[in-house]
Amino acid sequence: MPPRLALAGTEGSLQATASGTPAALDWTVQGRADAGAVSGRGSLASANGGWRLDLAALEAQAMGEALRLAAPARVVLGADGGVEVPGLALAVQGGGQVRAAGRWGPERADLTVTLSALPVALAERFVPDLQPQGTVSGEVRVTGPVGRPEIKATLQGSGLRSGADWALGLPALMLRAEASMAGEAAQLRAEIDAGPAGRLTATARLPGGFGPQAPLAASLEGNLALAPLAGPFLAAGADRVSGRIAVALRAEGTVGTPQLGGRATLSGGGYRNAEYGVRIDNLAGTVVGDGTRLVIQQLQGRTPGGGSITLSGSLDAGAPGLPADITLTARNARPVTSDLVTATIGADLRLTGPLLGGGSLAGEVRVQQAEIRVPERLPASVPTLTNVRQVGRRPGAAAAPPPPPPAAVTPAAPPINLAVRVLAPGRVFIRGRGIDVEMGGEVTIGGTAAVPVPQGQLTLRSGTLDVLARRLTFQRGTIGFVSGTLTPQLDLTATAQARQTTITVKVQGTPAAPEVTFTSTPELPQDEILARLLFDRATSNLSPFEIVQLASAIGQLTGIGGGTSALDRVRGALGLDRLGITSDTAGTGAAVEAGRYVAPGVFLGVRQGQSGQTGVGVQVEITPRLKLEGQTATGPAGDRIGLSYELEY
Repeated sequence: MPPRLALAGTEGSLQATASGTPAALDWTVQGRADAGAVSGRGSLASANGGWRLDLAALEAQAMGEALRLAAPARVVLGADGGVEVPGLALAVQGGGQVRAAGRWGPERADLTVTLSALPVALAERFVPDLQPQGTVSGEVRVTGPVGRPEIKATLQGSGLRSGADWALGLPALMLRAEASMAGEAAQLRAEIDAGPAGRLTATARLPGGFGPQAPLAASLEGNLALAPLAGPFLAAGADRVSGRIAVALRAEGTVGTPQLGGRATLSGGGYRNAEYGVRIDNLAGTVVGDGTRLVIQQLQGRTPGGGSITLSGSLDAGAPGLPADITLTARNARPVTSDLVTATIGADLRLTGPLLGGGSLAGEVRVQQAEIRVPERLPASVPTLTNVRQVGRRPGAAAAPPPPPPAAVTPAAPPINLAVRVLAPGRVFIRGRGIDVEMGGEVTIGGTAAVPVPQGQLTLRSGTLDVLARRLTFQRGTIGFVSGTLTPQLDLTATAQARQTTITVKVQGTPAAPEVTFTSTPELPQDEILARLLFDRATSNLSPFEIVQLASAIGQLTGIGGGTSALDRVRGALGLDRLGITSDTAGTGAAVEAGRYVAPGVFLGVRQGQSGQTGVGVQVEITPRLKLEGQTATGPAGDRIGLSYELEY
């Protein structure tokens, strides 16, 4: 039984044999421990006043990897203390070889170590989350005095990538690197080729070594394409980016306190989110290094309709908390254009202070025009059965998988304080399901980015609700915003009279899923209220055709069935802000109304009656509540001018 050994709490066994004379020994060795095993055989003989070690076989295993002697080798220890290796080759279990040849000492060195197709997966034990893939080859040459040798190294890598899930889809890298060191001075040059994603070249010179006070001169140059680099990280969502970045960065100063310089320039950039309708094109700009500061030199992008968004300012990466001073401006920007929301805005915002705590975002956002579409149809849904539990296992079925781990907690937004005014004097339209209203007002957003606190609301400027052939005019309405989420909440009210019944219609909830309710005096069921509103009769007196119309109206208001109205499609195609059918000035026939804002606060409208009467009207908003109105028309209406004042009660 081989003898047992213990060292630092680790036990193992070791067995060795030797035969021959002191001048010529044949030996074998076998050892095993929890960390690995080693075995070998060979001979040791005296030669020219020194020793000659011949290795016939050698193998070592540790940490799941194995290394073995690829061919018999010899190591000579000279009488002068120098070591000579004519040729030593070690094969790695996963592929590749390490070879060494040359001489070390006693005064000078001339040694070469060569790496051939080594798998970088050997490093996975040290970086398990990275799961490295690919191979590397290279050579290290050591020459000169033993006490101060000169070292030159080359390294080539191919197929370098990460096998982790987060890196799927990223391009493989090719690496070519050269390094040298003479005394304390060191130099490095590396080229990284990412195929269609671009190429980078890095250089570094350290004439005084690697100490904190040693001087440093480094650079990073090249071009990168954003789409292939960012695409795999964004594939699960709706965000998409494009463009190219030209990098020309440098670092100077000392190893301990490097000073950044150079620039990174973005050209042909773009950002899109099809889910929310966000689109910014022609992104271009430059980020310049200035010491520890990164200076953004007018990063600008264009939005549909010819608007622009511009970012400028600085960020200090070397100061505690990452202090920033960044300004965002928007002019006639239409960053969101979708079936649900379209908005044109102007903005002047400034982000100042440490981003990691205590910073603030302040300024003004001006909504020049916005249209929020109420979905005409609710999306199809499948009922979810709750409190369902499987007991046992179905015959022939595989065992149920273990429950998934709890979802990771989403990190909170940075503690940025908010002081933002949102100004919307008018032209905020909400349309869909018969609703056509214009809102305006002012909202101040305080709190923090994680928990915003809005104050203020948008109030009704004008609006109607069309249900089949009946049009109701909203008398009052507001849009409030929920603290913490900024979710808009509608609250619109319209009244109508049907004989002795006073009907009140309320539209409440979010624009994406509003709830329409009917109440009446005297009190009636909602279907009865709707029948009297539309047909001025009780449900018991409706014809089969009118009952079908009643069901269609209920479907329109609830979002079950229906679709975008023909008037809405025509209004959008003509670029109008309002288009509707109403009664003429005499109340005896139908009339078509159409109009749009020709300038901020100035609305121009025309009306064409069934009997040939025509009118043109202008409304000028002097204040949010005071308006100047003028009209010229044929027929009894004639010409008139006046002031109107709205009062919420």
